Amino acid sequence: MGVLERVTGERQAQGIEDSEGKPFVRPTAWDDAALALKLGTEMQTRDEGGTPWNYTFCPQADYYMKSHLFGDIYASDQFTPAERELITVAALSAMNGVEPQFEGHKECAVFMGNTKEQVEDLCRWLADNIK
Repeated sequence: MGVLERVTGERQAQGIEDSEGKPFVRPTAWDDAALALKLGTEMQTRDEGGTPWNYTFCPQADYYMKSHLFGDIYASDQFTPAERELITVAALSAMNGVEPQFEGHKECAVFMGNTKEQVEDLCRWLADNIK
């Protein structure tokens, strides 16, 4: 966030106007843990192509992933589920040691509404342009 703040400040000082996108609206699920879990379970199931997972061996992590990573984060309307997965694919492509997650999220990006070609184009562009 600090780097983003610095870069946007520098751009503003140069007279560059950046669109801030939609105004932020606090999602209802942020104030309702049961709703966040319900929405998160639905989004996680969709993200996995309709196959839900339940990490019953570690219920606290299972709850956290469903209620926060899928419930709270997907509750915001700033990005569509398809856009969120492309962002996740792009972020993972810049990290080492996360190949299983990278491959998994490429599949999830398709489950969330992107075409396989869009995902492949993004990965190709990232590989060619980001070092």
